[in-house]
Amino acid sequence: MDTKENALINKLAVIDEFSKEANLDKKLKHRLRLALRYSTEKKGISWADKKSIFNELPKHLRYQMAMAMYSGAIRKITFFANKEAVVIASIVPFLQPMFVKFKDLVYKKQEYADEIYFVVKGNVELKKFESECSFQVIHQGNYFGDIEVMLGIPRKYYSYAVSDLELMILTKEIINQVEIDFPKIYTEMKNVAKERYESYERILLEIEEIEFLKMHNMKIDSESVKLKVEKRLKRRKREELMNMQVNNLPGKKELSLFDVWKKLEQLEGQIKYLSKDVSRCKPPSINYLERPSKKNSCDLKITPIQSSTLVESDEGDCKDF
Repeated sequence: MDTKENALINKLAVIDEFSKEANLDKKLKHRLRLALRYSTEKKGISWADKKSIFNELPKHLRYQMAMAMYSGAIRKITFFANKEAVVIASIVPFLQPMFVKFKDLVYKKQEYADEIYFVVKGNVELKKFESECSFQVIHQGNYFGDIEVMLGIPRKYYSYAVSDLELMILTKEIINQVEIDFPKIYTEMKNVAKERYESYERILLEIEEIEFLKMHNMKIDSESVKLKVEKRLKRRKREELMNMQVNNLPGKKELSLFDVWKKLEQLEGQIKYLSKDVSRCKPPSINYLERPSKKNSCDLKITPIQSSTLVESDEGDCKDF
């Protein structure tokens, strides 16, 4: 009996003991044993041991080994299709295999994100809410989970296995190493994550707009829906930008007392200019049963103190004054 089988027997014994102590049901116990068998069979040795061994090998041998690992699974992943041999040899040997059964959860919304998943076999669906239909399907050969990892945010969606899944996991530890060794590839991955995030949010907003129109028995015009969605996306970007400007936090640096004083002084100046504009406006006669007339309204413009200030126009566009 070899070392791997001995290790598996010991691990399964621990699972059995734990299941008994924790009073886990038979179905969950079976899933734990299945996941452990798959993990032990595919992985074998730890990441630290792999790194120590692989770093001693010549580059050409590392590449050949990477292409042959897990029955050549890497050849099915489009991400590595046009990558240089040195990139493949540096990343692939450290990918971790994972098996997910049909209809099981890969990760859920609001979880901490520290892994990117390459789909070797099967399909994955993404949902905004557990009870809703999926808005995106990730097919074999593609990858997912990169949005939250690359942007440093919690999971935005739920991900489920549409069929039995075979995945390869790129951990945060390896991603950090990619940033150091291959900054260009890291930047490309981050840009793709940003584009995907915007694309997914656009899809979700379109679904939301269409559902609203259906609920109110209103006519669905695709061009009108797209325009509304684009306005909402622009508004969201402006809000994010203004939050950054107000917080004035480059990276994760906290405000100094001088920065706080400077910000308060700027806000005070803005209030003074607003007060002057308000004083020139005649107070409209308000009828609480009717909407105020446009003739009685007064357009207020914020005059910048030091930098340009973004103001939203009636059409929903952003203008500099």
